[in-house]
Amino acid sequence: MKQRANKKLIDKISLFQKKWADGIKNIGEAVINDLDEKEIKIRANQMLENLYDFKRSGHVLFKPTKAEENPFRFNKRQTLSYFIGGKYKEDKGFALTPWKEVFFKKLKSRNVILQDCDILVMSSYIFKDYNGGETEVEYTFGYREDEHNDLKIFLHHSSLPFESGLSPALSFKEEAKNEKGLTGFRVTLPGDFRYNRDKEISNSYFSHKPAAIAFPRATSQVSFAIRQYLLKNKQMKKGGKIPLRIMSGGHQHEGMSSTDDAFIIRLSELGNIVFNEDKTEAWIPAGMKLGTVYQELAFHRKIIPAGGCMNVNVGGLTQGGGWGM
Repeated sequence: MKQRANKKLIDKISLFQKKWADGIKNIGEAVINDLDEKEIKIRANQMLENLYDFKRSGHVLFKPTKAEENPFRFNKRQTLSYFIGGKYKEDKGFALTPWKEVFFKKLKSRNVILQDCDILVMSSYIFKDYNGGETEVEYTFGYREDEHNDLKIFLHHSSLPFESGLSPALSFKEEAKNEKGLTGFRVTLPGDFRYNRDKEISNSYFSHKPAAIAFPRATSQVSFAIRQYLLKNKQMKKGGKIPLRIMSGGHQHEGMSSTDDAFIIRLSELGNIVFNEDKTEAWIPAGMKLGTVYQELAFHRKIIPAGGCMNVNVGGLTQGGGWGM
């Protein structure tokens, strides 16, 4: 029999949701304080044991926000992997970000349905990181009371808000992943696990927030990325154009290879050095660090005059950057 939730129940749910938010932050604080992997695992296990219904049933229904290869989780080990990594390669540890703030939007009775012994709740929660990024996520939770009348989660479904007709950045990501003739290449968007790391440059004073960051691994993929960028910009209304930046990935102390709301093509995964038959000429990828260039050329008993700054990438070097002596 369905019932509407009263204030007492809503208050109980809200308190429980705060415990969930505190549990996520508690795991992240272990990372901030540089605690060992064992302590992180202890905190994550405690959270799952205290808040999820594994102990009683051994089985929950969990659909994480950011899981592509294994989108459905059913047991404790699979769920733990999403929060701190472990079982699945795609899991980087959602709770390891870490999150500065986690909070649930205020519930109203219409957000809650009582169905016999089950409590179903649908709304949104917000995650704020230490770099100022903010992600709103939509959720459905299913709660049941245990023998002590404490709430436990038996259903957890989480997803990002739908965007009507793919945004240019998101459609670009899908097209890059499905690039024909190749295995595709990685594109990072705001809210992705790697976004905060991928967007950083050598000078942390410039903390831009690009719309998308692409990592092509072949020159044909660079061409594809540029063609797609031009197509997306052509489709957008006047005044809504997105800037393009090419980044080799080494030094850029002035922050000119990045900007807010831009498509960035990073060349740091662009393959290896290729020689001609008699090894008198070499094609060196723009995203390769000079130190790596020296090492690979030395293996073939070759060298180029390029200074002593090992961390500059070839793209910047050819434009006059990084000529340390």
